[in-house]
Amino acid sequence: MLLVLSVVLSAVPPAGAAPRDDGKAAVTLEGPQRTRYLNDSEQDFGFKLRAAGGARRVTVRIDTGKLSGVAEVNELSKHCRRSGNERIECSYRARESGTAVQPFAIHAATGSKAGDRAKLTVTAQAGDDSEAAKRTTELVVGVPRFQVSGKFERERQEPGGTARLRLSVRASGPVRAENGVGLTLEPGDSMGLSRLYRNCGDTPDTHEVTLCRLDGRAPDPGETATVDRPINFRIPADILYTELDFRAYAIGAPGDPDLNPGGSYRERRKRWHDWHDGKSEAPALGLRPGKADGLGAFRKNVSTWIKVDNQLDVSALGTALRGREGETVEVPIRIRQRWPDGRRASPNYIEYSYRFTAPQGTTVVGVPEDSGVPMCSVRDHRRTVVCPGNMDGEQLQLRIDHKVPGAQGRVRIDHGHKFSAHDPDRANDTETFALHVTGVTNGLRARRIAADTVPWAVGGTVVLAAVGAVYWRSRRRAA
Repeated sequence: MLLVLSVVLSAVPPAGAAPRDDGKAAVTLEGPQRTRYLNDSEQDFGFKLRAAGGARRVTVRIDTGKLSGVAEVNELSKHCRRSGNERIECSYRARESGTAVQPFAIHAATGSKAGDRAKLTVTAQAGDDSEAAKRTTELVVGVPRFQVSGKFERERQEPGGTARLRLSVRASGPVRAENGVGLTLEPGDSMGLSRLYRNCGDTPDTHEVTLCRLDGRAPDPGETATVDRPINFRIPADILYTELDFRAYAIGAPGDPDLNPGGSYRERRKRWHDWHDGKSEAPALGLRPGKADGLGAFRKNVSTWIKVDNQLDVSALGTALRGREGETVEVPIRIRQRWPDGRRASPNYIEYSYRFTAPQGTTVVGVPEDSGVPMCSVRDHRRTVVCPGNMDGEQLQLRIDHKVPGAQGRVRIDHGHKFSAHDPDRANDTETFALHVTGVTNGLRARRIAADTVPWAVGGTVVLAAVGAVYWRSRRRAA
């Protein structure tokens, strides 16, 4: 009986041992991309290892024997070493969920020419008896370059509606983008895609960036292609202006956010659980040959302003002031912004200034500062202050020099033209306020007494001195 038990126990693998592979692939490769484009700058060369059945030790062999004169490898990872002149060997512990690795940096070799090509092969294996994963990447000297043009179908957008962006892409460099074309769109002020296309992804909460990998062949150098569907964006209800930046890039080029799987913006945002990819049943964005007319000039990066047909009521609020002659009082900057329905507003990109005119008999002696730098300008012999419109609650310092009966100050909103608030009520843009002087500070009273006493004292001294001189001259004549 003991012998049988011993035989059974010997057949049980020790705790924690990895399961046998039985000839099946124990590790898979995600990336590197089929084609990579090189320039003179260092760029990380990376991919992702994914182990089957739990964490495993993986050996990676990278054949670099065909790179001579085309590409150069530098900055080896601490996990890697050179094995002769034509191979790099690395050792990693790969997780089932995937482990992003970057064995080295790579760049175009000195003396290489645009269009030169070389191949690099990556082999990954978990144990000698497992099937190896193998990927070959073609390295191309030179980077495909694109310019974009785009325009919204309507000049002004409806609050809470949809903005439809039409785009064209032009290949402007001599190198063809064999992997295809991607788009990076960066909308401002929480303005995200209104529908997530199958080949697009975004950050749904902040809408910081949208990435799209376009279907269809990339245009050859000198050719133009048009994005075959409008890209639709949601317009928030409470907005006046926002900016949209967009550009096109070659997949596999240094500007590709997904160049190295596991190290890209998209992968990092997935780990933070705030990146959404398009649904499989959604339509895809693609390219079709030919230019869409009327979209504006082609540029490498395009920044366009979205103007929303909205109104913002901006009003300046005055505050009655009270103080004594000689006293310095604080004057709050008070600005109110409201949407047409009366709700409080704080939109970006509104262009207006706040102008404060001091009451008669006062002097502005202080304005708000940022790290010691004045945020407002003082004019008209320190009687007028002009501040940017993004202030509310900061303080001006006003010295009451002397009492002027009925003295009043004034605050006013001066609207700009480029980013107008489209203020529907200009009557509340200006307001006057009263200054109530309630006495004199002890310090100012003492200075005034001293100023009144000095002329009398000086005059009396002169008279006494003259009388004394006459007296002494008369005594000398008498003697």
